[in-house]
Amino acid sequence: MVLVRFEVLGPVRLGRGGGAAVAVPGELRRRLLAMLLARANKPVPADALVRALWPEGAAADRRSRLQLQVHRLRGLLDDPGRLGFGPDGYWLQVLPGELDADRFGALLDEAERADDPRRGAEIVRESLALWRGEPYQGVDVPELLGEVQRLVERRLAALEELYTAEIRCGRHAAIVGELADFVGRHPLRERLHALLMTALYRGGRQADALAAYRDARRLLVAELGIEPGPQLRSLEATILAGQPLEPDPAPARADSTPVSAHRQLPADIRDFCGRREQLRGLHEKLSPPGRPTAVVIRSIEGMGGVGKTRLALHAAHRLVATGRYADVQLYVDLHGHADQLPAYPAAVLASFLRLLGVPGDQIPDGLNERAALYRDRLFGRKALVLLDNAASEDQVLPLLPAGPENLVLITSRRALAVDGSRALVLDAFTRTEAEELLVRMVGEDRVLAEPAAVERVVELCGRLPLAIALVARRMQSRPRWSFVELADRLSEPGNRLAEIAAGTRRLRLVFDLSYRALAADEQRVFRLLGLHPGEDFTAHSVAALADVTPATARRMLDGLADEHLVIATAGDRYRLHDLIAAYATSVVDHEDSAHQQREATRRVLDYYLHTAATAIQTIQPRKVRFRLTGSEPAHAPVLDTREQAEAWLRAERACIIAAITCAADGGRPTHAWQLAHAMWSFFMLGTYYEDWAETHRIGLAAATAAGDHHGQAVMLTWLGGAYTLQGGYDDARDLLEKSLALQEGHDDDLNIITHFWLGLLYHRIGRYPEAVRYTQRSMRIAAALFPHREIRADLSTRYVMDANRDFEQAVADYAQARQSGDLAGEGRSLADLCDACRRLNMLLDALDWGERAVAIAGECGSAALEAHARRNLGALYEELGRIREAQAQRARALALEQPST
Repeated sequence: MVLVRFEVLGPVRLGRGGGAAVAVPGELRRRLLAMLLARANKPVPADALVRALWPEGAAADRRSRLQLQVHRLRGLLDDPGRLGFGPDGYWLQVLPGELDADRFGALLDEAERADDPRRGAEIVRESLALWRGEPYQGVDVPELLGEVQRLVERRLAALEELYTAEIRCGRHAAIVGELADFVGRHPLRERLHALLMTALYRGGRQADALAAYRDARRLLVAELGIEPGPQLRSLEATILAGQPLEPDPAPARADSTPVSAHRQLPADIRDFCGRREQLRGLHEKLSPPGRPTAVVIRSIEGMGGVGKTRLALHAAHRLVATGRYADVQLYVDLHGHADQLPAYPAAVLASFLRLLGVPGDQIPDGLNERAALYRDRLFGRKALVLLDNAASEDQVLPLLPAGPENLVLITSRRALAVDGSRALVLDAFTRTEAEELLVRMVGEDRVLAEPAAVERVVELCGRLPLAIALVARRMQSRPRWSFVELADRLSEPGNRLAEIAAGTRRLRLVFDLSYRALAADEQRVFRLLGLHPGEDFTAHSVAALADVTPATARRMLDGLADEHLVIATAGDRYRLHDLIAAYATSVVDHEDSAHQQREATRRVLDYYLHTAATAIQTIQPRKVRFRLTGSEPAHAPVLDTREQAEAWLRAERACIIAAITCAADGGRPTHAWQLAHAMWSFFMLGTYYEDWAETHRIGLAAATAAGDHHGQAVMLTWLGGAYTLQGGYDDARDLLEKSLALQEGHDDDLNIITHFWLGLLYHRIGRYPEAVRYTQRSMRIAAALFPHREIRADLSTRYVMDANRDFEQAVADYAQARQSGDLAGEGRSLADLCDACRRLNMLLDALDWGERAVAIAGECGSAALEAHARRNLGALYEELGRIREAQAQRARALALEQPST
């Protein structure tokens, strides 16, 4: 059999015979070889290989495609028999010494057995020379993460052992520079700080050793909010006293006396405040009635910066202070979201077992065996284990004790599905809690002196605890700053995340860690959410934005919600925290081209325009009478019934208004004015008069800037209609007359409507001759344009008949309007007939018309129409002497005219 060299401690490479190792050609072959080498000489199921090679899903012939890649890899090996297939999957035969990862492990085992520390150091350096980069570098396969973590952790442990051996050999001066660089690349490993302090101190550099401690403490407090552990604190005390150091600053090895360090909780947070309700809930849930029968597990979840670790530490210290869990307290940062790879459970268990007094030579090699010994050591003891910053269930499960007197607190940015655990999802501070933290950190006098500015700062920070703490640190170091200045800085467009920083700590870096932990497709969807109009969104709107199916969008959004980057609200709706939204916007600007952003925005605007038009047509057929710009969405919600359409419009009202603004600001004026116009009847039916006016002002400005005369005329007409119903008659007249000027020479639907609104306006201000003239002009244009079609009720001569008391003509017009089939138009005609009959002193006839108008308006579901009908009926009741009924009708009309929320 030809000897082959397999290299995975860096880019995956392959060497045959005595030739140099070369990179494996083809990404799919590299993935396949990496998966097989990670389980060398063991079968790997075909399904696992398919997932690794085609993570986005492959064609139906993926098994045959896998066989093709196997065939090509066999060709590279020059020995087809090495890559075999059996009932459990494919396996790759690797001989002893052929895989660099195996040689690395064997050398470390040899170094540990060496009696001479100098020889041990030489062997460790030989093993480290095998590394050419990160393990399996360039092979992005999630299934390899566990193996990569194992190798990285073992390399770090090997480096620690190397520097320990060098210090034992008296080479402390020679390794200080190398060790300092290593500390800089792994700043959160306390053992490395201890080694650096030891090397400096033994080299006669006491001041530098103490400075190294201060740097370590400052970093741990800044990054994790915790004080150094007992090893570093003890080492500092020894150096301060000028006492000699023990030969080995590291934890006990296999041949040393076991330690027993059970009090591992980092220091509590001095500035901790708020969270009273959450603390009370945690304590209550930790005290179930009756005798406990199983380990108690509580997880604290939430977005980055929400204060999970602070709450868990504070709760743990409070519990210990009461005498509970006094036997053992263990703590570990699992690096679930960190620059380092997540902690490998086997390495964590080895550390825990040493702290629990197990000699190194008695710690088993296997993960399951270590977990069993760990559970045994904690059983029957009042033990608290804090697993901070967890990455996944697989990482946490081996670290769970089993005793009924044990407590586990887990913090994670992810939603973890751990059997037996109860989750506390941590939200942002309340305003009171945020201001309490500012008072504690900045001082009561400064906070109370500027209450309005403090409130602005709190809201601009999204009430996120870390954001509040960071700006408070800035205020501490800038005693001359005012909160007004800080609020102004935070308010600058695109500047908020940059301003939420103190020293080397930046909120953006916290969000970066969460973002980088996402898969590529999740990252893309998350970025695009920064372009979505409005404060919330649905699977359908995100499907349009990202050009995916609603099912895919929903899966992505649920995944982002599990990562606490997206907040799931009622029904199928989601939203972003304000600061996360700002972060998403900044990332999409950085990572997506201007063309990609424009296309995503166009798709979501097309979605809202066409879906809104569909909803309006379902509620009121023939209301949308113009050709829509853009394309129909590939996937739209079902809006077949009036109830479905109205529910969709109510839920999406705020997003649609935001979409109109987005279209106007983003250079899509036709989307802006058409979406505004599509919504006018919904705004009128719901008495959203302010929304009606504001959206049409935006649409008018966009159409005017684009030189779109038709769009201008449409917006002028319907904005004039909104002002008419709001009582702004002078502005309404100006707008409607400007619209007529733009329409000169064009007799069409818009011309009919513009004359109608002017007729209504003049009727409302009591100028009946003008009302007659404009309404009759509207009718003449309608009759000329549509000689074979019945005229709609909302173009009837109801205001003409009110002016000239031509009752017979009014009855004829009502009959004609009724034939049109427009129920809302019929209700309006009936209400106006009621008013006309009352003015003609035909009170019994008026009563019949009025009561029928109210009934039809209620059936239509139009608040505006019902208010109009009840107001007319109330006036009639008053003339009939039915005062209480008149008052009731007017009160009901007034209530209906209040804007909906």
